[in-house]
Amino acid sequence: MLRKLFARSYLARLLLFAIALVVLLQASTYFSARAAIRGTLLDSARHELEVGADVFSQLLEERAHQLTSSVSVLVDDFGFKEAVATGETATVLSALKNHSSRVGADRAMVIDSTGRMLADTVAERDSSFPFPDLLQQADRNGAASANVVLDGVPYQFVVATIRAPARIGWAAMGFQLDKNLAKTLKGLTKLEISFVAQAPGQSRYLASTLESNLHDELKLSLEPTSAKAGTVTQLQLGGETMLTLVAPLSSQGFSLAAVLQTPLANVMMPYTLLSQQLLWIALAGFALAVAMAVLVGRNLTRSVRSLASASQSVAAGDYSTPVLIESEDELGELARAFVKMQTAIGERETQILYQSQHDHLTGLANRSRALQMLAKAIETARAGEHGAAVLVLDVNRFKAVNDSFGHAVGDQVLQAIAQRLQQSVKHLDTCVRLDGDEFLVVLEHADGAQAEIVAKRLFAVLAEPIPLPDLQMSIDASFGIAVFPQDGDDAEILMRRAAIAMFSTKHSAQSVACYQSGWDERNLRRLSLLQDLKKALTSEGLHLAFQPKLSLSDDAYLGAEVLLRWRHPQLGPLSPDEFIPLAESSGNISLITMWVLERAILQLSEWQQVGFSVRLSVNISALDLLERGFINHVERLLLQHGVLAQQLCLELTESSLMQEAQQSLATLRQLQELGIRLSVDDFGTGYSSLSQLRKMPVDEIKIDKSFVLNLADSAEDRIIVRSTIELGHNMGLQVVAEGVENEQSREILRGFGCDMVQGYLLSKPIPAADFAVWAKQHFANLKRGPVNAISIR
Repeated sequence: MLRKLFARSYLARLLLFAIALVVLLQASTYFSARAAIRGTLLDSARHELEVGADVFSQLLEERAHQLTSSVSVLVDDFGFKEAVATGETATVLSALKNHSSRVGADRAMVIDSTGRMLADTVAERDSSFPFPDLLQQADRNGAASANVVLDGVPYQFVVATIRAPARIGWAAMGFQLDKNLAKTLKGLTKLEISFVAQAPGQSRYLASTLESNLHDELKLSLEPTSAKAGTVTQLQLGGETMLTLVAPLSSQGFSLAAVLQTPLANVMMPYTLLSQQLLWIALAGFALAVAMAVLVGRNLTRSVRSLASASQSVAAGDYSTPVLIESEDELGELARAFVKMQTAIGERETQILYQSQHDHLTGLANRSRALQMLAKAIETARAGEHGAAVLVLDVNRFKAVNDSFGHAVGDQVLQAIAQRLQQSVKHLDTCVRLDGDEFLVVLEHADGAQAEIVAKRLFAVLAEPIPLPDLQMSIDASFGIAVFPQDGDDAEILMRRAAIAMFSTKHSAQSVACYQSGWDERNLRRLSLLQDLKKALTSEGLHLAFQPKLSLSDDAYLGAEVLLRWRHPQLGPLSPDEFIPLAESSGNISLITMWVLERAILQLSEWQQVGFSVRLSVNISALDLLERGFINHVERLLLQHGVLAQQLCLELTESSLMQEAQQSLATLRQLQELGIRLSVDDFGTGYSSLSQLRKMPVDEIKIDKSFVLNLADSAEDRIIVRSTIELGHNMGLQVVAEGVENEQSREILRGFGCDMVQGYLLSKPIPAADFAVWAKQHFANLKRGPVNAISIR
């Protein structure tokens, strides 16, 4: 009957044709949509895995840049190079631990020039560095990085060559590729992350965000796989299919790889729901008109194509391509979910890029960003035929802020400095935090004079007190300037030379210095002198010379100042003004102080044995007072040579004493309790507080020779000297004037009531034997014997 109906009725046949057409169209649309959506979701999942691999690569690259910058700072440190060159393992290990702590590194080591391990912050070992290729690469490029497995632990290592100037070894520093890193990456990408070391026929688990019961199964699943690195495959773990991407990290012994995974079920969850919804749409289409069926099929095809096109744009790195599906149905829901995923991936990549180029504490650009900005400023300056400058500043004594008030206050200070820098420069200029307490400013369209003006303005801005909870803090900073093109035409060179200029201010009264031609060579000379100075302490290269002092109230009262002399085997006589600051900056001043003390006290003992009773004064650094065991060492020398403490006087310069006043006070009191005399040298050249000086347990002050040399001709100098003598006497202190070179100056000082004088009027500095002859002749002329005063510097 139906057959007759269809045979006779065109409408029936049309309906049958329409229904068949709708069924055919709906069926084809249904299955093609399923296939397209499944493919799109799988492509998206694969892309998410690939993006995760890119995110991980960028994270490792940023950590490598951070490590490279930190290791470069370490290997450029003069004291560290000197410790490596002399094989001082304890000093090297201490420096490694301190530097690792600052940058958060998990392991650091030093390898000597033969390739053997000199120091390791994790394990004591006496063996060769297991990755010689990395050392060779560091020699070629200055620094090298690699991901390796060491002692069963995966690390991201950076190795830098230590040169002084020839290679004396390598420094290595690294972060662990551990579970914490895997969790961090999982937080960014929502992927499961595992680190696995593979060798032929075996896989070894190292760290993973997977449940612990899946670790062994992961190893077994990876061993027989034939998937190439970088290809997304499917693995069965715990009865669940995981989309897997193996990203190789290293091939040092083991093939170290990062395994990125996401459950296939999670990926296909929208697909399952959509398949059910599409089926209901297809069933409803049977009851609709042919036109409605065709319309639905056409809309489905258009939506799927839009999603596929958007997926291809995301795969190409374009996250701004719109998905043109505005419906409120399931396809619209899928489109909105796709848009959210598209936006989230774009935001994460933007965030990662920002973090890789900015300092997290201050928000300023970091060193890698600074190099880019400086290189851009140089290109702009070169094209416009104008200048560009880089300004490096270092906060003086910032370590004391952290030690005294804690790192939280130190961080607030750094944030305040960053804010003031940004507010004080032009919008075209870039402020950068290099590392620790070092900052950098890139000045566009600026020459040396303009850069110096900016530096002085910033110095004044930073000097204004910083309001902090319960205190206010003033900042003292040192500034170094290098200018394009006269100081260099490369970003790295300009930054290095600006840093050299900044360090030059540490040993001068200036706060701002511009790079000068030849300072690179001067740095090499300083490093060479540091190495030679330690040799001179054991090779009789140093010796003492004595300059007499006389009392103005008792001609029989004799003293002397001892001056340290160094005759370099190649450079000849060197001034203490050159090598003493080097010793202080490198932390070796205590070696020189102990050398002078030991020989001065020995000379006291020798004179005492021949009936020549004297008092010696030895100049020391304020840094010596901070050394543990300093007091015990001085007391032990006095007892060893049978010399009374009253025969020894220690002198400190006014400026150094005031810099470390609070820390030095207890040590000075203990020295005075032993009976040792204390003196403030070069008085009048520093900026000491009289209230602080009054608290110091000192016995005498020495007026600097700059006020005495022209005493006879300068009324201003006479006023200053007379006021200083009266001030010292009112404080109960003896006053000594140095630099007396004529009889008229001595008589003026005698009239002012000065206690003792010293200078070329009496004698130039002479060896100990000559000094004894001079003293004998002096007392022969007076026909009296000495009282008990020879002072040594």
